[in-house]
Amino acid sequence: MKLFSDNMPILPPRHPCPSKSSSLRSGFIDRSYVFWSIIISSADITLYMTFCSHSKGLVEYEVPRVNIPATRQCFTEGCVDAHSFRMSSFRQPSFVAFEPHFPNKFRIRVTDFDFVVTGQLSGTITVILNIPITGNVVVTGRSIGVSALLDLQKTVNDQPYLRFNDCKIENGIVSARVTNMGLLTDTINQKFGSVLSGQSKVQLEEAICEHMNRLTQQHFSTRLARIPRSLSAKELLEIIISNNVKKTPTSPATNFATLVRQKRAATTTTSDDYYDDIEKTEGRPAKPIPNVNIRKISLSRDDVINFFNIERLSHILIDLTLLDAASTSSDFSLGISGNVFSSRSQGSSPYVAPYPFRIPQNTNRRMVEVIISQYSVNSLLFQAHRTNSLIFHVDSKTPGIGSLLKTTCTLDEVCIADEIPKVY
Repeated sequence: MKLFSDNMPILPPRHPCPSKSSSLRSGFIDRSYVFWSIIISSADITLYMTFCSHSKGLVEYEVPRVNIPATRQCFTEGCVDAHSFRMSSFRQPSFVAFEPHFPNKFRIRVTDFDFVVTGQLSGTITVILNIPITGNVVVTGRSIGVSALLDLQKTVNDQPYLRFNDCKIENGIVSARVTNMGLLTDTINQKFGSVLSGQSKVQLEEAICEHMNRLTQQHFSTRLARIPRSLSAKELLEIIISNNVKKTPTSPATNFATLVRQKRAATTTTSDDYYDDIEKTEGRPAKPIPNVNIRKISLSRDDVINFFNIERLSHILIDLTLLDAASTSSDFSLGISGNVFSSRSQGSSPYVAPYPFRIPQNTNRRMVEVIISQYSVNSLLFQAHRTNSLIFHVDSKTPGIGSLLKTTCTLDEVCIADEIPKVY
């Protein structure tokens, strides 16, 4: 059974990708305007369980609430109306998966669940005379599996959504029988049991798939619609520094200070004349620098604000328009524009968009991998430079280099005078 959205698809499917995850990462995206690529790997258990737990929770809560519409089934002997259906019994599925499906789709799989649906019957059949009938119908499903395929599309307004492509009951047994019809019960079950079971399976398939489509639009497409169309460089910088802790006590500056103190102590013991030291060391091989572990400086938001006004980057915007999508058996990749523009300037970037955009090979599997081309980075720096947005304030409080700005210092300190000769 096919279910299609009324919206015409705007996002075309990508050419088939290699079936291996490693091949995808070492391959390339063949659209010249794809500058960012986000690869989501279902092999990572964290992301896999996040999707599956959300999907499983929806299934466990919503499937028993499937609305099965009334129907009429006609035979040679007459017509019977079935109505007032309700899910009287339901066993939760043993496995629920939300996973990528080659070449560019998602698949929702609900495996191994049981149900019993009851309804009421009313109608008239003709044997010799017209006989009004009433009774009940019981539809039983055992070890049922449902599979639905979805792809990522976007509307004419560039709003992404998940489109239902295909949905069906893949396996299991669906049987139907009538009850409480008196002497006609066994006769109807023997003569029309297979027909009732086949039509009941089709009807339940339509009801379950329509319900899954509604849940997909309600719980997934609505969230996709809230993804912003663009991201300012200011917001990106805030995201980068938001989780960083305060800088550690040990920094390159302190390690560098240790080296300078050692050098200063050595030179003061041999000679007080700088030029004499130079003459003595000319022609000699340089002494090896001690191996000192240099620890990186970790910047907090306050540190960045002290030497750079991040508000100056609020006019630089990164385009997050969805361009392309593809999947293998274990990955789902999204192509995002990544173009950079400024609300203060109409000029375009002088850099050339990458074609093709090659994805580097990566054997270290991650939950989410974001690949950014140099085009986006260079364009961002170009727009920032063009609009005079890169202005830094450096003083004694600047992490890493603030302590180096002193012009005079003691034997236990390091300052800029240690590296810049005195000017007389």
